[in-house]
Amino acid sequence: MIETSIYEYINTKNISIKEVDFEDEINNKIFYTKFNNIFVLPKLWSVITNDFFIFRDFERYLSTHKHHKEILLRHNEIKNKSESMTQNKGNFFLFGGENNYWHFMIDFMPRLYCLKKLTYDEIRIVIPDDLDKKFQEFILQICKILEIKEVIFFKIKTNDLIHSFENLIFTSRPNIAFTSSFFHKLLSSTIKKKGERNLYVMRGNTINRKVLNETDLIKFLQKYNYDIIDCATLSIEDQIKQFSEAKNIIIPSGAAMTNLLFVPDGINIVEIRSNLDGNFSRKINLNNRFNLYLFEKTIKVGQKLRKDIFVDIPAIKQLVEDKKIF
Repeated sequence: MIETSIYEYINTKNISIKEVDFEDEINNKIFYTKFNNIFVLPKLWSVITNDFFIFRDFERYLSTHKHHKEILLRHNEIKNKSESMTQNKGNFFLFGGENNYWHFMIDFMPRLYCLKKLTYDEIRIVIPDDLDKKFQEFILQICKILEIKEVIFFKIKTNDLIHSFENLIFTSRPNIAFTSSFFHKLLSSTIKKKGERNLYVMRGNTINRKVLNETDLIKFLQKYNYDIIDCATLSIEDQIKQFSEAKNIIIPSGAAMTNLLFVPDGINIVEIRSNLDGNFSRKINLNNRFNLYLFEKTIKVGQKLRKDIFVDIPAIKQLVEDKKIF
């Protein structure tokens, strides 16, 4: 197994890469290409060529470490599996996807835009067999807006080592700017930004980074007219609507921050942080559209890598009152 640049590889194989952009944003692009006789490793939604190359600079959305562990170190296992498997015949579009809301919306959904440019007969869209129903429904909704007349899902198991495809179209990973443009252009008629409500977004009963005193935090915030929402119970459309109506948002770090894409300009966002939270709120704050406050005054507890937290309520009270975040 060899890791290389896709651009070096296609130059030796006479394969083309095509680009898609929005008419008024020519520097904001996504790319796609078509390979014959290629493998997909669904755990990472990454491709492996039939001569066993992988690409470090195109479709992948997870870390280099994970590709090294799951692909490079398993070269013999993958090669042996490839020699005895049945190939899926026909034309396929590698969407991928997963049930993490951030990755689904940011890293996968904008890839659908490339379908507008494809003219192959009966393209089946490759997704995981356990993709949440509301995510599948949102794919169909966006395809309808894109005027893609026939959508055929091809579901594969993510715990399978690899799958083989006769013809596969796959795309580059979209950046945040492309993702933002994608949603705003497609949903401009349905997103009505109002800036009227105070929202606290519950962390709820999650696996990691629980807010252990969330009940007390909610009681405090309700005194400042905060509405409490739980994104886990809402459809994607409802999440977009709720965030588009906000004027102040307090939110523990997590996948629900994806919805900051849809907030009105100039509002206040307080991200309550644990540890290992990354810079996702900063990344999504394109052109400093909103006022972002990173609230670090939390006590981290537990043995897990990503800690549960107790929020310092007097400290957040001071922030809310000093900055008039209500």
